Amino acid sequence: MGVPIGPDTSLLAAEIVLTAVDKKIAKGRRLRGHRYIDDYELTFTSRGEAEQTLVEIEDALAEFELSINPLKTEIVELPQPFQEGWAHDLLTFRIRTETATTTITDLIALFSRAASVAQTRSGPLKYALQRSREIDIPDSDVWGAFQNLVWSAVSSEPTTMPTALDVLTEKAELGEFQLDEDAAAEVIEAMLLTHAPLRNASEVAWALWGAIKLDIRLSKEVASAVSSSDDDFVALLALDADERGLFRSQLDLSNWETLIDYDDVFSGPHWLLAYESAVRKWLESARGRIGEDPFMKVLRTRRVRFYLPEETRRPFTGPAGPLPGGLVPDEYV
Repeated sequence: MGVPIGPDTSLLAAEIVLTAVDKKIAKGRRLRGHRYIDDYELTFTSRGEAEQTLVEIEDALAEFELSINPLKTEIVELPQPFQEGWAHDLLTFRIRTETATTTITDLIALFSRAASVAQTRSGPLKYALQRSREIDIPDSDVWGAFQNLVWSAVSSEPTTMPTALDVLTEKAELGEFQLDEDAAAEVIEAMLLTHAPLRNASEVAWALWGAIKLDIRLSKEVASAVSSSDDDFVALLALDADERGLFRSQLDLSNWETLIDYDDVFSGPHWLLAYESAVRKWLESARGRIGEDPFMKVLRTRRVRFYLPEETRRPFTGPAGPLPGGLVPDEYV
């Protein structure tokens, strides 16, 4: 009951529809609050007024065949805390650095607190990882314990993978430490074997990206599990990893070849896989069709690429960075 998450076109579609919803809700009156993309937060002088407006929002959305998410919708009465208690606890958590033992003890306590809250909330483990950016790693003993805690967080909450890799990369560079590739490989293997069969594309994609970044070799079982994915991003990452020699056994390409083996593939849902795998000569099915599609022919002639194997993220900029010099290598501009 919504628009696809991810593409920028979804933001435009949401804004067009929800601007119309805004007008229906307001009806000439001035509402206090704001809408951020598809999230409303409004304030009222009474609970009755809030309940009436909630009904009006549901009616307005229904006209566009949309509905609210009841699990994320609530009416709360003031006073309310400005920050959840666990966030304040993690923010102010003291990490002693007098000795390696005290530092390790406090790091364990920090991540334990985050893991405890993570049983009922989303986000605390990522918050703990971000909090650990400020902590100095004095020696190899602390570094070993810290890595174990970071990988434990990733195992518990796979969405922390990009933050974890950023933190570990920065700490390794600052302290001239070596990353524990065995620990990384164990976690990444487990993520792929767990989430690939469940079609959890985001978790699989980040795990594959982690394997590429850390040059982790992947097992025959992982190759088999990943090969069955119908997600274009997972397929491209796996094909890139395969080209780098990271799979111990050959990927089964038949599933992806089938997904892009039809005449109108560039107008279909797997156009991205078809285009990138064709121009990079990873798959065969769509290579001859690029020249037959006038738009794709232009893109190929202009050397347009949507998947860039070159590393473009830097620590703590987030997936959409700002990065020095831009996100796109010069040869693709």
